[in-house]
Amino acid sequence: ATSTSAASANASFVDINALGLNVSEGTAGMVAMDYSQQLERNTRLQEARNQRRQEAASAHSTLEHIQGQRLSGGLLFSHGHVALDQDVLDLLESRRQLKTDEKYQSLKKKAIALQKILNAHETLLSNRPHGEPVTNPELKAWIGVRWKKGDKTIPSTKTPLLTMKNDMATRQSMSELKELLVARKHCSSDEEADEFLSQFYEDLEAQAEANEDGSDEDAEGEEEGESSDAIVEVLGV
Repeated sequence: ATSTSAASANASFVDINALGLNVSEGTAGMVAMDYSQQLERNTRLQEARNQRRQEAASAHSTLEHIQGQRLSGGLLFSHGHVALDQDVLDLLESRRQLKTDEKYQSLKKKAIALQKILNAHETLLSNRPHGEPVTNPELKAWIGVRWKKGDKTIPSTKTPLLTMKNDMATRQSMSELKELLVARKHCSSDEEADEFLSQFYEDLEAQAEANEDGSDEDAEGEEEGESSDAIVEVLGV
């Protein structure tokens, strides 16, 4: 049996060139090349088929092991099963909406603060000749409607306030809330600011109407008063 195997092995490695056959050129060469390429392709296909069978057997074994347990998305995904049911989609949507709401509420607080600056500047223009600030709050209002993202922090004492005012002497004041939101990079564009302000003013007006109708509970009177003052100041009424 051993000699037979050795003979077979030797036969499989016969040097074709030694036979004097021309299999490297012409039609014979093309046939030989196609045949060898087909053999190589079949070998790769067989290897890929065997690999898939091994992976399937492994996956089947894993699923049998956790039978009756809850399948995680990661396990299903790792085995090529991707499915988003309505619960998953609802969860994704709720998280997206939560982020949107949080961003809106944060921007709403900034808008209220900026509107107070605008109102303070309007008061300055009506009370002082040529709108020249004198007091610290007036200086802050004057600077506030000219301040942009990247400027130094607005100081709190008079001397540095005057210095900053002189540095901004050539700047034009901004008179609209949208301008301040964009200048301070709270909104990336005029379009984004317009979209926000549309919802912002709707919410403020609805809250103001609710306060006028006395819809809030008496226990929330103090909070209502503060909120109402902020709304009145923002709306300028």
